Amino acid sequence: MLLNDKQQQWGLQWTLLLFSFLLPLFPRLAAGLGMVGLLICLVRPKVFKEIRRTELLDILAFSTPLLIWLPALISGNPVGAKVETKLGLFFIPLVMALVPTKDIHGLCRKMMKFFFVGLASAVIFCLCSALYTYLSTGSNTFFYSKLGGYLRFHPSYFSMYILLGISFFALFYQKGWLSKKEISFGLPVMALFVLFIVLLSSRSQWINFMLLAPVLLFPILKENMGKWKAVLSILSCAILCGLILYSVPATKKRLMAVVEKSDSSSEKARVSNVRFQTWDVAWELFKKEPITGVGVQNLQQRRQEAYQSAAYTKPFEEKYNAHNQYLDLLAASGFIPLFFWLICLLWQRPVNGFGVFYFVSLSIFLLSFLMESMLETARGVMVFSYVQGMFLLVIKKPEYEV
Repeated sequence: MLLNDKQQQWGLQWTLLLFSFLLPLFPRLAAGLGMVGLLICLVRPKVFKEIRRTELLDILAFSTPLLIWLPALISGNPVGAKVETKLGLFFIPLVMALVPTKDIHGLCRKMMKFFFVGLASAVIFCLCSALYTYLSTGSNTFFYSKLGGYLRFHPSYFSMYILLGISFFALFYQKGWLSKKEISFGLPVMALFVLFIVLLSSRSQWINFMLLAPVLLFPILKENMGKWKAVLSILSCAILCGLILYSVPATKKRLMAVVEKSDSSSEKARVSNVRFQTWDVAWELFKKEPITGVGVQNLQQRRQEAYQSAAYTKPFEEKYNAHNQYLDLLAASGFIPLFFWLICLLWQRPVNGFGVFYFVSLSIFLLSFLMESMLETARGVMVFSYVQGMFLLVIKKPEYEV
């Protein structure tokens, strides 16, 4: 054997820890590490016998969107590239389930810490790069896609990663899982994260932040300053963030664009806002085939035809997806797979201190699915599979397995 049990366990654990750190910084490199994890399992396949049947069934149910797209990959359809993007839905939780460790909860906590440090590194790198650009050329890149562009990070996904990082820190702080040094490092980073979310100007994640930040931050503030001061602090922070959004020209423009017409379509167009146009077409496609959908292999072509027919110029030219994961799945495969998948996500109940965070993270994803087709992008699939995969393990394995 190339590896003994101890070496395999050590290799898989460090593969997951480095994956956690690199996921916000270099997702392609992180994906490569995921393949290394599978290779470590293959050189000592005994580990596959130890995975529980229920765990494998849970992972397959979690991978429902991937299973829907598999026929397209098997048939050699050109949409197969999107199937490859979705492979992480199966392989990332699988590698986690194959780690032969008794303290899976301890490993998950370490992974969250590594993710937080990697995310902080990504934020600092982008801010320093924007500052260097400003000092050397005078160009302002402290906003929206330009700010995340240094790591090719879309603002919506960057903001969502940051919300997850805030959630990790809030969970650890409340559970007493942080040392004094970690708290001293984490609190300033949390303030930096809040500022970064404002600068990234992802409107959907602003909503997520406003809904979830009080839930995450109130217990921390209450412990340090009392209930009423905590309430006043959160209200003051909300007002301050609102003033920043409105006073900075770039963020104000993004804010006002929500209620403005954002497309130059002809008068034949039923809807003026681009986001609503993509939703309108996806919904119309679903209504025509509510049981089976139009088929994943036909989705892009049928969507383009619908854009053209409805005179939706920009979505047609840019070949936009629905920018809504629910509508994308409905249009492609009908309501039955979507309903089954949501049931699979919602029936889980984490234990041993992860319950509140499970529902917070699930809320972040479910709300983000309303504004983005997350599972059509590598960054979206990887972070969704990473976080939910950890919970699949925490749910099924007792804290100290014998």
